[in-house]
Amino acid sequence: MWHGNPRSGAGAAVAALLVGLAVAPGLAAAQSSSQRDAYVPFGPPVSGDGYTGGQVGVSYAFLNCFGEIHIGYSVAAGTAKTSDVYLMAGKTYVADGVAPQPSSIRFAGTVSRGGEVIGSFADPYAGSYSAKGCISGQTQKVGMMGPWVGKGATPDQIINFLNSLSLRVEPAGPVRDGALESRLKAQDRARQAAVDNQQRQEKAAAEARRVAEERRKAEAAKPVSRTPTGQGGGYAPQQASPSPQPAPRPLTDAQRGDKAIESDRILAQQRLAEQQRVYHQQQLAAVEAERQRQIQMNAAMVQAAPIIYGALESVTNSIDQAIAQAKANRWAAAQSNLIGKCTDTTPDQWPIAKDGDLVLGVPTQSALSVADCGANPSDRYKTFRLMIDEPTRVRIKADGSMWMNASIVLIGTKPQKIVLARHDAPDRGVITFSSTIIANLTAGEYHVMIRNAAGAAFRPFTVVIHKVDAKNKVIPTAPPNTVEAFPSPPQAPPPSPATTRAIAGIAGVFANVAGSPQNVAPAPPTPRQSAAQIAAQPLQTVIVTDKDKADVAARKSRFAIGWTPSRVVEINARGNFPAGSFNTKCNKLVSATPEPTLLTYKAGEGGQGPGGIMRYAGEGSRCRPQTAGVIQYADGTQWIGGVISLDATPFLPQPEGLGEFKFAEGVSKILRARKTADGSTWEIAEEFVEPPPQPPEVAKPPTRKATSRRRK
Repeated sequence: MWHGNPRSGAGAAVAALLVGLAVAPGLAAAQSSSQRDAYVPFGPPVSGDGYTGGQVGVSYAFLNCFGEIHIGYSVAAGTAKTSDVYLMAGKTYVADGVAPQPSSIRFAGTVSRGGEVIGSFADPYAGSYSAKGCISGQTQKVGMMGPWVGKGATPDQIINFLNSLSLRVEPAGPVRDGALESRLKAQDRARQAAVDNQQRQEKAAAEARRVAEERRKAEAAKPVSRTPTGQGGGYAPQQASPSPQPAPRPLTDAQRGDKAIESDRILAQQRLAEQQRVYHQQQLAAVEAERQRQIQMNAAMVQAAPIIYGALESVTNSIDQAIAQAKANRWAAAQSNLIGKCTDTTPDQWPIAKDGDLVLGVPTQSALSVADCGANPSDRYKTFRLMIDEPTRVRIKADGSMWMNASIVLIGTKPQKIVLARHDAPDRGVITFSSTIIANLTAGEYHVMIRNAAGAAFRPFTVVIHKVDAKNKVIPTAPPNTVEAFPSPPQAPPPSPATTRAIAGIAGVFANVAGSPQNVAPAPPTPRQSAAQIAAQPLQTVIVTDKDKADVAARKSRFAIGWTPSRVVEINARGNFPAGSFNTKCNKLVSATPEPTLLTYKAGEGGQGPGGIMRYAGEGSRCRPQTAGVIQYADGTQWIGGVISLDATPFLPQPEGLGEFKFAEGVSKILRARKTADGSTWEIAEEFVEPPPQPPEVAKPPTRKATSRRRK
């Protein structure tokens, strides 16, 4: 029978989820592959009733559901097709009428990528669903995204991965049709009734013939009477004279007509019974012939099954080859732009350090992509330069890198290029915080190569080089204070009251989280100070320490070498919401872990963003500035250091903690910022200054030692 879907009992819970999704559209949105169609075969039944063969269409797609690989599917209406042979109660029938359309069917299969199996699934009651998504759709979990796609993968990389998956569908098993079985049983009952009627008529005719024969025999057995009528008193043989019988009355015309009609009716019944008997024999012969044909067909299907599955395997391999070819074409296009930039002209073709310089004690963040150098579509590497001024023992450490077969390679350049040391992650391993190289280096130039030869799903990584002692303990190193986070902002004239007029107060603006227009509080009448004016008015000054300088230099280098944003978002003129009614880049589904974020702001009154802020580049949680970053102001000033955001303007950064403030004139100061008492803006709590020079020592006159006089 076509079975109904047992999931209907969870309708209330699904309805509640859909009501919640109506308030937050996009919550159930998932990254999905392109829609595909598959045909699920079914039959023949090994034992029992059902069609001997057929198929039904199912549309499906692969989804990324909160880090899990799901398959969403729906039985396509009107796609069921069946054979014309049906088995029931050990008999074979010819199926009549249209093919039935199922309300549910068993949908199961195995998902793979290339030659590697990702997982399998089975749904015994798959039905038709119009909704598509991780929450509202009909899905089954196949596996996890983590082992296949890196944590820092972009949405396009995830969609490309989902499109590379393939599905092998399993047969659905025997399928029955209740309506067809009812019709076949009715036909069987009609044929059996005809046979029973014929048998009753034959039995009645035989009984009539038997009675007539008994009457005839009784008449013949009656005795013959004799009387003495012959000479000498003898008896002449005489038959018993029959008793006088009344003469039969002549039949009327009506009686003769009735008898003729009755005779014709009996003859017609006999002819009909004979025809039914012949038809029944023909039906039995046809059913037997069809049964024999189906047996032969089943045997042929069993023999052809390996060929069919081989053809399906060939199609799957062709698709995988096409995907691999497309990846190779993208790789070739990227490599065409890197001709002459990846390796030198020596016979060994050593890599060129084109990806920046490494500084002792300063972490370098970077990431591999298809635009990097590499030997094939799945092999990418970056090469950095390291300058050593004096003999040094160093530890090269990589953190949070890439999947499988990742390597750190240290290359010496003089007197000739040679691999000095390397660290290879184990097969199916990753470069982690413990992936290090220890080496004793002389003064000179060295190259450090980070390479991934595993797959196209590359992840960001961080490289840091420390001086270490003989026991491999880190020797603190003060990094140089020369790294620029961004190109210097355009020079602007010194701030003046005319050029730093007030901007609407941030505290009077409330977030429009639902995307609908809200009433905005009027701007406060008191003009607001510019960033340069605030930075020029510290509450107190303190002596700067080497640690303060090192912390500021580390933050500057953090946003200078290899810094690339994961999210680029435009913020409205009030700084309280992304531009547009809803922005999925900053919704609650985004991880709360701070990640590289670039925010630009729509110009408000006077051609400036809110509070004079024009751009923010740094760490952000759900696009809200946090931890540390770079703030550029419209008056040509720049802050590099700690940042926070306010509740009223969650997407507007504000200096907080230690950092460097660069004025438009190019003067830089190390400052410590904090919120004001009312929380509406920020102020400079401390300005770090160099210690005053020590007074020069006063030269003392030379002292003369006393000598003893000799007495003459």
